[in-house]
Amino acid sequence: MSTAVAGIAQVRDEPIIRRSVKINLRASIWEAVHELAEKGIPIGFEAREHWNVDTDPKVILHNGTVEEILDSIVKQDVFYNWEETDGVINIYPVMDRYKKGAAFLAKRIGPFSVSAGDDRASTVDKMSNLFDGEKGNEIEFHSFIGRGNILGLPNEFKEQLDFPASDVKTILNKLTKAQPYTPLWTVTPSENRKALLVVF
Repeated sequence: MSTAVAGIAQVRDEPIIRRSVKINLRASIWEAVHELAEKGIPIGFEAREHWNVDTDPKVILHNGTVEEILDSIVKQDVFYNWEETDGVINIYPVMDRYKKGAAFLAKRIGPFSVSAGDDRASTVDKMSNLFDGEKGNEIEFHSFIGRGNILGLPNEFKEQLDFPASDVKTILNKLTKAQPYTPLWTVTPSENRKALLVVF
């Protein structure tokens, strides 16, 4: 194997937390998560119960590896911690956790499949249908890109994906990892804390 080919293989095999990211930002953790996802870092974000994008602590981020940036985030906003799971970064509350959000992510569903060519909106609909008819759920599902994708963003799955029965968090992680554009899912309480908002 040539040195050039070996170098390419090493970059592809490089763990996500070792990837270097150029960033210079002062923002809430919510904004930081979106900025990292826009740079191609697969992320799942579970918001704490009393989060507020306007009043939450601001984090200051500078260039570094994903690991360095994440460590900096949770050092500055101590409500959260992070972990890497199968190539996806999960940021979750260690204080003030929203019980409805935690229960949703732990719920077992499936098996679950998406077909080649399915987009985010149809995938969100498919997941939402699994929760139809359950009383007291009050879960709102939304597509990150939106229905119709009027900007023509790359959000279609390139191949069929079949997942065995698992918890919601695992399936969201796998779906997110397969996304070519802004790989992100978020689970947040609604403003009145009565509903759960799920965006993928």
